[in-house]
Amino acid sequence: MAKTFGIVLSWIKYKESSKIVTLFTEDLGRISIMAQGALKPKSQILAATEVFSKSHFELKKGKNFYYIESAELESSNFTIRQDIDRLTYGFYILELVERSVPEGESSSKIFNMLDKALFDMSSSMKPILQTVAFELKMISILGYRPQLSKCLKCGRTASEIWDFSIIEGGVYCDSCRKGSGVLIDQALFEAMGNILLSRFDQLDELNLSTEALLRIHSILYQFIIYNLDLKELKSQTMLQRGQKL
Repeated sequence: MAKTFGIVLSWIKYKESSKIVTLFTEDLGRISIMAQGALKPKSQILAATEVFSKSHFELKKGKNFYYIESAELESSNFTIRQDIDRLTYGFYILELVERSVPEGESSSKIFNMLDKALFDMSSSMKPILQTVAFELKMISILGYRPQLSKCLKCGRTASEIWDFSIIEGGVYCDSCRKGSGVLIDQALFEAMGNILLSRFDQLDELNLSTEALLRIHSILYQFIIYNLDLKELKSQTMLQRGQKL
């Protein structure tokens, strides 16, 4: 028997009334669980197996899946589902974890960060802020922390323009840049560094515009896809469509 906290990343229907749930847990990492009867109207595990929910589980290991012995809901993060922006950015964060963290590999840092990001996003007026912070911090935990404090070549800390190198994971100043990176200005360079070093509860103090955050997200998305060797995320397509509306 395994006891752990878990956040539901996704689920698919199994037969008439059950679910196969992808759960990101504090102790076991990303696992698949069989939630038998979870789709029945009076199921006691219905809320605990909904996307975004965080619950305490008692799980039994089977041949192909874990099975739920008991599940106690701690937080449904329900308000994420009540706002289209929160919902689309929330799905993006969940898919990012599901696609980038290997199955069965635990990371208490990523789990706690995901828990905090979803909690803050539940009441955020600007969910892109939590999303960008999560992207930057998660890729750093996974070992691909970008150099955002100085030029990769000469060490300068200020420049009118910078090239962010997706391949090399850092910036080149206007004297050293090769012209092959993503062009950013000094303000965006400083913003990315500040986001990386700030706690989630400090993000609002940065006073970053939505336009700047969208630009940072675009850069980080390319950086993540390249370094983790991922295919396009379906939720990113949803975000792009929403931004064009």
